[in-house]
Amino acid sequence: MLTLLATATPALATAEPARVVVDFAPGISGTARADALAAADVTVIGHDDVGDPAVTSLALAGDAGASAVAEATPAQRATLVADPRVATVYDDVPVHVDSATSDNPAGATAVVPDDPSWPDQDGVRRIRVDEVWEQTTGDDDVVIAVVDTGVDPDNADLQGRLVDGYDFVNLDADPSDDNGHGTAAATIAGAAGDAVGIAGVCWNCRVMPVKVLDQTGNGFLSDAAKGIAWAVDNGADIVNVSLGAPETMPLLDDALQAAVDAGVLVVASAGNAGTTAPQWPAADDRALAVAALDELDGRADYSNYGDWVEVAAPGCNPAGWLEDATVSFCGTSSSAPLVSGAAALLTSVRGATPASAVRAALRDTAVAAGAGLGSGRIDALAALRSLPSFDDIGGNVHADAIETLAAAGITNGCAPDLFCPDKAVTRGQMATFLARALDLAGTGATYADVATDHPHAPGISAVAAAGITDGCAPDLFCPDTPVTRAQMASFLDRALDLPDGPPRFADVDPDGVHTQGIWAIAAANITNGCSPQRYCPRDPVTRGQMASFLVRALDL
Repeated sequence: MLTLLATATPALATAEPARVVVDFAPGISGTARADALAAADVTVIGHDDVGDPAVTSLALAGDAGASAVAEATPAQRATLVADPRVATVYDDVPVHVDSATSDNPAGATAVVPDDPSWPDQDGVRRIRVDEVWEQTTGDDDVVIAVVDTGVDPDNADLQGRLVDGYDFVNLDADPSDDNGHGTAAATIAGAAGDAVGIAGVCWNCRVMPVKVLDQTGNGFLSDAAKGIAWAVDNGADIVNVSLGAPETMPLLDDALQAAVDAGVLVVASAGNAGTTAPQWPAADDRALAVAALDELDGRADYSNYGDWVEVAAPGCNPAGWLEDATVSFCGTSSSAPLVSGAAALLTSVRGATPASAVRAALRDTAVAAGAGLGSGRIDALAALRSLPSFDDIGGNVHADAIETLAAAGITNGCAPDLFCPDKAVTRGQMATFLARALDLAGTGATYADVATDHPHAPGISAVAAAGITDGCAPDLFCPDTPVTRAQMASFLDRALDLPDGPPRFADVDPDGVHTQGIWAIAAANITNGCSPQRYCPRDPVTRGQMASFLVRALDL
């Protein structure tokens, strides 16, 4: 196995030109930036916002001022530093891949792909992705950017899966891989689940190739930073960065902030030095740092670790390579795309799920794996289950009950991704909730005000047939009228055939039509009332309250 390690940043102590990053002062125009570079007579490296609009980025065009990368001698650098249009000049930082590869692949599933290497994909199974596949294999609207050595456009496992990318090494729009490392990362995260090669984590997600490392797997952090920013600016949802450098720079800081501001999750490998020494971008708290695990879920001996690591994932995985080869891809470079693919799966479930929620779900449900490995091994299924089912229940007192009802198939919400917890429940909705919860079937019984195509007609028919309701008046059900708390009590009392209970609340008429139902559900601990000694019988029931009533009543 070959391990590529970083080298120290060369000092600018000789007359030889060195690679530097030039940060311009805020508000300096493109023409003025070009003039400053020309005045110093430096050689500009690559495309930047000084003169080429093809590579725009949120980071490079931000309020902090624009940047350029150049080859400069000490004298030229001094000229730049003295120019009032320039904010600062600093050394570029070498960056390198975080993996070693071999041409010898290593090696109760919910979904079993027919890809030839599936039997060897223990890492995917250990993070329970195969169980997530029962619910989703991804969405082609979700894009995983692979900021790396490029991606092989002819790889059979990625056909029809690639979106436009960019090459910051050769300065063109052809980010083809001439190393293999980027293709390996891309296939782990997003190879199709078919009869070819391996099964990627997110089968149906798209992959955006961004080449920032050369054919030896080496490059500069400035290109990696620009690659991250370019991916953010061009529609990536997840950015996988399986590379590292021993220090950071302002340009990377800008790129990572651009990702945060755009709601894009950056997943980065922790490095392969086997020490606690941090590497970037993983060590920046705006990136999700991933360490590598061995086959026993302990730290792989090569993996970096420390309090800056957030999660871990298996470190040796089958992966696609150049010329459609399949290799054993080992290193934190292999762990990171497992996490990126899992993040993409979670994003695919509901596109509105913010990156912060996906990151928290992966971190907070991870399985402890040892010191310095953050929260531990990610558990994709547990992370999926921890995501809110609806976008509008965060912080709601009834959120847990709502999630329980959703998991039980009793509710799908009021609209896509919404539950409307504070909206009143209608009598028709209540009938449907009860019919689903109690698995009741209708007999075709109808009311004059319930059309056969009414969305709650089946539920109304079912609760009527079960004797849970007689309607609101002779031959009428009033399906669109809100349910009061008193009516809710009678519904539940009849549905569950509860025993009578003693008087409980000061605001309930002892002779009221729903009084016995209220006493019964109070005695069954289904309700404690709306406040001490009060039940508020005339108040409408909200959808959130209804969820709590039902969860307690049905002991879900």
